[in-house]
Amino acid sequence: MSARTVELAAGSLPVGVSLLELGEHRLKDLEGPQRLLQVCHPDLDAKFPPLRSLELVRHNLPVQTSSFVGRQTELGEVAKALDTARLVSVLGPGGTGKTRLAYQAAAEAVETFPGGIWVAELASAGVGDSVSSVLLRGLSLREEPDRDPADTAVEYLRDRQALVILDNCEHVVEQAAHLAQTLLSSCPGVRVLATSREALRVAGEVCYPLGGLSLPSGWSSEHLQELAATDAVRLFVARAAAVRPGFGLNAANAEDVAAICVRLDCLPLAIELAASRIRALSPGQLNLRLANTLDVLSKGSRGASSRQATLRGAIEWSHELLEEAERVLFRRLAVFVGGWRLEAAEQVCAGQGLAADAVLDTLHGLVDKSLVAVGEDDDGEVRYRLLETISAYAAERLADAGETDLLADQHATWCLALAEQASHCQVGSDEEAVCFDRLEADHRNLLAGLANLGCRADLAQLELADWLHPFWLVRGHWRVGRAQLEAAQRAGSEPSLARHRVLGALGAVVRALGDYPEARARFEEACAIAADLGDRTGQRRWLAGLGNVAFELGDYPQAQAYFEEALALARDLGDRTGEGDSLGKLGSVAASRGDYPLARARLEEGVAIARDLGDRGSEGLWLGNLGLVAYSQGRLPAGPRPLRSSPHHRPRCR
Repeated sequence: MSARTVELAAGSLPVGVSLLELGEHRLKDLEGPQRLLQVCHPDLDAKFPPLRSLELVRHNLPVQTSSFVGRQTELGEVAKALDTARLVSVLGPGGTGKTRLAYQAAAEAVETFPGGIWVAELASAGVGDSVSSVLLRGLSLREEPDRDPADTAVEYLRDRQALVILDNCEHVVEQAAHLAQTLLSSCPGVRVLATSREALRVAGEVCYPLGGLSLPSGWSSEHLQELAATDAVRLFVARAAAVRPGFGLNAANAEDVAAICVRLDCLPLAIELAASRIRALSPGQLNLRLANTLDVLSKGSRGASSRQATLRGAIEWSHELLEEAERVLFRRLAVFVGGWRLEAAEQVCAGQGLAADAVLDTLHGLVDKSLVAVGEDDDGEVRYRLLETISAYAAERLADAGETDLLADQHATWCLALAEQASHCQVGSDEEAVCFDRLEADHRNLLAGLANLGCRADLAQLELADWLHPFWLVRGHWRVGRAQLEAAQRAGSEPSLARHRVLGALGAVVRALGDYPEARARFEEACAIAADLGDRTGQRRWLAGLGNVAFELGDYPQAQAYFEEALALARDLGDRTGEGDSLGKLGSVAASRGDYPLARARLEEGVAIARDLGDRGSEGLWLGNLGLVAYSQGRLPAGPRPLRSSPHHRPRCR
């Protein structure tokens, strides 16, 4: 029993019944964790197999906000295909429910994949991202220098019995096919479940075409029970009951409900859009309106399959029923990539016919009408999104209204504000970690903002790329960062503060990737521009960057010279962050040269400044180097030694 059921049954349980707490479990229908209790009685068995909880394995399956209805035959067939084939592709047009079926099939196979179930959501791959990088993020892994992200994923998955879901492959089908082939050839325990509008065409692929939901032929109200058991009607009734509590199938409305499903080719997305209107219309009224509207909308839809035309018609019909403010917000939401929070919609979409204080109610109206999906970010904040099919339609409406450029500008302004806010956070602090989490959630939006600024040759592209580079460095988005910074530095060739910052940021990113000659060249160019412009803070940063390159190449005298020059500048400027950074790095150089007393003194100064500033990242780094100094001097406590002699055990710079 769920805790809610126990509440409803309070006082009516039979004599002798007791309840045993089982804790919270997230079951296979992918809704949030539920508190469950076992019913106990002397006449009942007391032992059962473990609950099939998603907590049994590691996974990143998204939490769904509505129940999974029907598709039991399809679920069984996909499961059977996964038993016999290592690559299964669920194929179908938009709106057929490919993604939801794949997630449900994965959840029901949880016991089969002890190595985890991992989703790579590829809908926005290609906007500065490779499909391998998307998979790495799904695995919670970071990219590594001089290594293809696919190789990192393979190393993690090689000995695991795991399921990888490549979702929405159609626009990156060649990349997705290559990744699938790599995983299958290198990871014998891995199976791949793909969703796409076309096959990947990889050897051994089993394709599973997905159509509309089931509905019997020759239906009528006389066969009410049979009709109520069909997937299309069950979905309609479930979604209608969600907006009009108490709604159910009966002899009076059965034929209209069935007719609605037939008109919509039993496509799940179209049915959900229609069912949301039961709040204001009876099934008979809804059927009549659809009959008139879809007949008109279907005329002239050349080049589209009947189901594509039907789905488009259903979306357009739902759009035409919106109030004017809802239409305005709906089309403007198409500017977001990968979802948004309420405050983002208020900042980007308000104005010219839509007041900022009306966005909340208007947005909830779109949620009620199934045009906007709602979920949660990793930090529990509410996040909204448009399904890909609906987003494409909304973008058309935005272009028709002549607002594409306006919304792109407002979206870019919001991206700049979001990145600038993060740039003011103290390096290495808890506040910075929170800001970076926010940037992670909106990374695809930020990449879209950069792309838009680049298309317009807007120099704000330099600022945005500069503000984002610490996030790219810390969170391991090195290849994305390199591509974006290279594009940004081409936006302006004139010496400027923004240009030298982007050049220096590019140096830092390519250094992380192990391209030391390129890093040195970028740091030298940035340092020269900063010196010419009199930006001594920037000059200090890029001197430190040059010192980092020399240090990692083992040129300790040159590294020391750069760090000492950076330290002098920092002290002259009263820059405590720069001073602590330079002292810690000088300590690391001294340790590498075997001057342990000097190393200890410098590192302790660096630790003290980092603590004063709340820079936990630097504090941890310098403390670690102090530990290596102590180890090198043989100053170890009694008992087992925690470290072993290794060439990898040497001091590090940031």
